[in-house]
Amino acid sequence: MRALNVRRLLYPFVKRTFLAQFMKYYNGNGNIIKQVARNFSIQLRGSAFWDLDTVHPMLAGLCIFILVEHKGTDLERKLRTKLMNRFLNVIECVHPMTVHILVEKLLTDLEESDACQEQNLFILASVLSKCSWRGRPLAVCLLWEILSRRMPALEVTMHRYRELEELVKAVDKLPTRERINWGEDILDEAKQEKLDGLSTLVESVELLIRLIMCDNKELLEAGYPEHFFQISQSNAISLKSWFLEVTEQMPLGYCENSEKLTTIIDNMMSII
Repeated sequence: MRALNVRRLLYPFVKRTFLAQFMKYYNGNGNIIKQVARNFSIQLRGSAFWDLDTVHPMLAGLCIFILVEHKGTDLERKLRTKLMNRFLNVIECVHPMTVHILVEKLLTDLEESDACQEQNLFILASVLSKCSWRGRPLAVCLLWEILSRRMPALEVTMHRYRELEELVKAVDKLPTRERINWGEDILDEAKQEKLDGLSTLVESVELLIRLIMCDNKELLEAGYPEHFFQISQSNAISLKSWFLEVTEQMPLGYCENSEKLTTIIDNMMSII
């Protein structure tokens, strides 16, 4: 997947939003990540209430900020996540209807910026889920969006929490996969894309299950029904079986991905 560049992606988005006033001046010889972070911090400072028209571009801007390429350190990665966490703590991002509106607009903004690929959505879901429990509803909705693109039986018209039974039913309706002839040499671009797609799909399912089956006390207290955070034994068995079938689709000798998917399966088995 093509790396997302700050000047190619973040700048054009910012220029067409209210954020432009906070992003005017940069030192081309300085650390661009730290400069952007400083300006975002200024915007976040002292905010107690934001209307949705203000929240939308800030959320998309921070998401693009997380996705853009950088040659920095782990400290800079933590800086981006810290900014997102601060943002989530000052906006309404838990109420189901608000979550739907935020995700719907975010997907539109990412699409317009050519950054709405499944791998990018998975990265964002991972970051949002690690910020705090308040980011979990947004993360879960992004994961369901990824799965809906891969599973025709999943119709996502509302971005919301869903019962895991919906995933099991969608998996059951998937056509039987034909075994892919990966070959023994380095994968060409088309096969690498298929392999990346399989990995993203399974990683998304694993993360979704992990978020749903973890401690969701805060969401329950916020009014989310308990049935969103449960799975029956029969549905768990179906998902395990499907995970194993997907693993068998991986190319022989492709250790990194095979081991990765095996670890994901083991994680899911320990969760359910």
